[in-house]
Amino acid sequence: MAFFRFGTLPLALVFGLLIPPVAAQQVRQPPASAADSVTVTGAREAAIAKFIETRAAATRVAGKIGRWQTRICPLTYGIPAAYGKFVAGKVKEVATLAGVPVDAEENCRVNIQIVFTTSPQALMDNIRREHPAYLGYHDNLLQAEQMTTLKRPVHAFYTTQTRDYRGHVQADVGRCGLGGNDSTPGATPADGALNPEASPSIPGNISSTRYMTLPCARVVAASGMRFIEDGLEGEFRHIVIVVDTTKVTHMEMGSLGDYIAMLALSQPVRFDACQDLPSVTNLMIDPACAASTIVTAISAHDLAYLSGLYKMSAGRSLNMQKSEINYQMRQVQDGDGPVTATVAAMVNNQPSGAGNPADVVCRPPLPLKGVRRLGPQICKTNALWAQYREEGILVAPDGSLGRLADPVSRR
Repeated sequence: MAFFRFGTLPLALVFGLLIPPVAAQQVRQPPASAADSVTVTGAREAAIAKFIETRAAATRVAGKIGRWQTRICPLTYGIPAAYGKFVAGKVKEVATLAGVPVDAEENCRVNIQIVFTTSPQALMDNIRREHPAYLGYHDNLLQAEQMTTLKRPVHAFYTTQTRDYRGHVQADVGRCGLGGNDSTPGATPADGALNPEASPSIPGNISSTRYMTLPCARVVAASGMRFIEDGLEGEFRHIVIVVDTTKVTHMEMGSLGDYIAMLALSQPVRFDACQDLPSVTNLMIDPACAASTIVTAISAHDLAYLSGLYKMSAGRSLNMQKSEINYQMRQVQDGDGPVTATVAAMVNNQPSGAGNPADVVCRPPLPLKGVRRLGPQICKTNALWAQYREEGILVAPDGSLGRLADPVSRR
């Protein structure tokens, strides 16, 4: 599915070698005091709170943190097929780890479009004129123009929708009757409630039901207390990610894929916020973030955030949702969470399966937990690595197989 015609875009991606970090000198430190412990704990909690506040954007209508409820189907444009498959595979790989539903069908309905182009501004000007619904929520033409004034190497545009407790789904639209050649992304007559032209029937009076009038004279059914849980859920409907290929020539493809995955699975409040925790989202911020927080692959904290996002209660209030994510991220700090540095190492080092299916590719040895030695080198055919990737299977440091929710991921 393409919402406008893509030509063959010129591309000049040159992937540089990763520069290994300089080993830090070991300095003997005095024993930590209770005050030091409190300070470190407080700093971690502050860093987690900042991570959530700057990355957890609420949808404009329901006021809940946006996430995918439907299965994701990413597709890339503008780069050779092998590279495009690699980037889309990265998004699916991270999604599987975080508990995001993934559509495994080859001809699935595309809802994440990743566009590589040397002319990103011209592309977005065209979308603003012809397909404004794909920009996401905006109230007027001035906002649309501001949203499409590109300054960063990678931009993302999120179209969201609201699901009420009866299951009715309606697109979040600020400007009623958007112009252009399409309606809201993903809307087809077969979708019923997804179709902007269809008006869901609301049954008569129910004692515990509240009806809320949303923008464009739309009505949803809500229930319960607004500050705890009202039955409304905010979710993603469609995402467009635009990559300026002239500004990412210095990046390694795996790093770029992980960076894109974070944008494809979560909507940040601020794209230019430096995190105090190691995060792949710190990669392309100018001026640069602290060197200790810049990593070239998705970190355990990134995965913990995504895991918390997709574990939280979709209908809870915004503050309660943030608290649930905070809990998941604190588990990583305590070393007892569903996402650990060991899992991050497994994800970052496991071969993708690209290339000749019969070729044998080896994953380097990884540290075994609880002992001071490495596990074995794991060698398998590209066909098997590709199968593992498709099914979300990870090979643990000791060679056993498992998924994120399995005990193997916490060994």
